[in-house]
Amino acid sequence: MPELSKDAIDNLEKIVDHYDLENIIRALSFICGEKATHIAENWQDAKLAKSWMNCSVIMDGALRRLEDLNAEA
Repeated sequence: MPELSKDAIDNLEKIVDHYDLENIIRALSFICGEKATHIAENWQDAKLAKSWMNCSVIMDGALRRLEDLNAEA
């Protein structure tokens, strides 16, 4: 189980139920990309910015796989 409280997990479940998993992953990908840009431009920390951009890419991949699964269903 993730290192989140039961309440936090319950709240995340409510968010996923309300907005749909695809939309949540899409938003997380966007947020990661925005964080990467912000860090690169304002903190000049290329390593951390790249790490956030990698997270965005991973989220995009997960989103494509989820969309493929939903298309097959």
